[in-house]
Amino acid sequence: MKTPKHVPSWPTLPVASLQDQAADSPAPDDLVARVREQGIETPLYVTPRPDGTVQVIEGRTELAAAVAAELETVPVTYRPLVSVQALTGHSANARLDVTVPPTLRASVAADGVRIPLLVTPSLRIIDGHLRYAAAVETGVKLVPYTIDDRDEAGQVLDMITTARHRQALTEGEELGALFRASSLGADTRRLAAAAGITQKETKARVRVGRSQAATTAAHTTHASAYALTLDHLTQLAELEEMDAVAAQAVMAEVEAHPEQDHRWTIRRAHEDVQARIDADKHRAELEEQGARIRDLHELADHAERAAHFPGDHAECQGHVWVLESPSADEYTPYCANPAVFHPQAAEERGGAGTAAAPQGESAEERRAARRAVIEGNRDWDAAQKIRREWLADLIGRKSHPKALADQFNALMARELYAGGSVLTSKGGGAWRQAAEWLGADPADRDALTERAQQPRRAAAHLFAVLAAAYEDSVPRTAWRVESYEYREARPRVRRWLTWLTELGYEPTPIEAAVLADEAYEPAAH
Repeated sequence: MKTPKHVPSWPTLPVASLQDQAADSPAPDDLVARVREQGIETPLYVTPRPDGTVQVIEGRTELAAAVAAELETVPVTYRPLVSVQALTGHSANARLDVTVPPTLRASVAADGVRIPLLVTPSLRIIDGHLRYAAAVETGVKLVPYTIDDRDEAGQVLDMITTARHRQALTEGEELGALFRASSLGADTRRLAAAAGITQKETKARVRVGRSQAATTAAHTTHASAYALTLDHLTQLAELEEMDAVAAQAVMAEVEAHPEQDHRWTIRRAHEDVQARIDADKHRAELEEQGARIRDLHELADHAERAAHFPGDHAECQGHVWVLESPSADEYTPYCANPAVFHPQAAEERGGAGTAAAPQGESAEERRAARRAVIEGNRDWDAAQKIRREWLADLIGRKSHPKALADQFNALMARELYAGGSVLTSKGGGAWRQAAEWLGADPADRDALTERAQQPRRAAAHLFAVLAAAYEDSVPRTAWRVESYEYREARPRVRRWLTWLTELGYEPTPIEAAVLADEAYEPAAH
């Protein structure tokens, strides 16, 4: 493999500010000629003086050559550097595996070695063997160093101490640091190399790091069993951009209960704000069309949804648009006075009441029930997204421990020998969703089949199909209990959610109600 050439970007100083220090170090003619043609590649080692000037510690001969060659500036470094070729590894190196991680290699290739190597006076490495190896692999010629004059035993102990007591940044600290580096001018390539992630991931992290709510939440929950992932922090950052007040309300909840699972809180707040934005957009479109818009409380008790009446209701004189719930994302068409504009339909329906309303139920009770359905559906949609994100992470792992693979196999066996298996009705198309979770190409079924037969991955493939079939069979109405039609699906949904909790899934409040076979009250959550 061709070794890449590393060309670091050194700070520079004007030759005129340093040339008085070159008087006692004349440069040979061949060096002057080379500097005139190629410039100075190795920086001068300098140190600041109390009076604000700079003293040249190493490189006075090169400085003299720069003066003779009439260069305007010279590269400098404010810390000592040593040639990589002059260093040797320690014979008692505690780290047996010196394979350079790709993330470290990328960082060194982009910015050189930034953390000084700890070396003996004879330039034998005590701490920094991986950095040294990365410098060799990427073609870096000079690295910073610090001399340690400890005895042999102390050198070995230093290897343990420096390795053991390094502590990684928390997610919030890294996000904030990436944003600050970005705001100070670091480009995406440089940021990605430093963090050891892709440029796409870097852009996402910088965006999240810009959000005070997201970085604070990451820092608050990093030690919790429910530490927020980048996806959840991204949602929180987006929420802060859309509605700072809503983000602050979420943050107050996170800070008050850092040990709780806040995925639900963030997702639900995000969806509520997005619904309000969508509803405002819909209202603007309706107003532009000259539509009549009414608040829900302005409607008469006998007003009904336009969908209850045949034909194109938009031509009805009682046609109005209503936002049925604060979390609804669009306005719903209503007939303001069915008894006047649809007398025959109203009479067939038993007067002015709604078709499905229990006898004696008031209009406000019907509307409250409708609002509860809207809120509950939104809660269920949020729970479904959280559940499927969890499944995607679980199934998409590169490998699964034997104990987890055994659980996958056990669940598949339980399903196969259970009456009314969902695989019978939903398994036919489940492989497409399974392929997506497994990171495979759904268009290449032959390759997917071949991968599924590999013993190491067979259990994950079987569970992926089972999960996709169940997810496709879970209705949006699973949380509702007001009719047999809705309750009929509950045993199947409870079975699926129970299996997921066995695998470590934490159910959201609406799923917990289904698991307990209890009614769910959206307003309580």
